[in-house]
Amino acid sequence: IELISVFKGAELRAKKTNPRFPGFCYAVFNQESVKGILT
Repeated sequence: IELISVFKGAELRAKKTNPRFPGFCYAVFNQESVKGILT
């Protein structure tokens, strides 16, 4: 849950900086990477 919150915060910051930034895809990619590392 904490990691997801971090990703959402990063996505919001990225959207403020660059509205075209594909934040959602980036967050999903990172979540999958983290899951791979943790398991």
